[in-house]
Amino acid sequence: MNSAQSMPSSSPHPMLAAGAGIWADRTDPEALADVQTLRADAIAAFDRGDVREALRLWRLVVAMSPRTRDALFQVACCHALLDEPAQACNAFLSVAADARMDQRLRRRAAELARLVDPIAI
Repeated sequence: MNSAQSMPSSSPHPMLAAGAGIWADRTDPEALADVQTLRADAIAAFDRGDVREALRLWRLVVAMSPRTRDALFQVACCHALLDEPAQACNAFLSVAADARMDQRLRRRAAELARLVDPIAI
């Protein structure tokens, strides 16, 4: 059983709920299912403490669905947790600079970029 099947359907993980309805760049139902499965697997990897695997999966989500609003933010968070401040800072700055992103997410990304900036540390 994959991790998407093992998640309870009555109370979806907040990161899955946040990602609902953001697949505008994917119209193929199979591609949509693939991205949703990758998201669920990334969340499960993170929840079990496998941040490196979560990072790998979030990168795949970004590659398959570049306009996914929160995936790049999750990539940045994984880099930060893996003590990779330069990569985290760059990813957070990319989120903060993207005018298509939710304004709250952009502000939070800018704050986190300042916190992990390896030059300012």
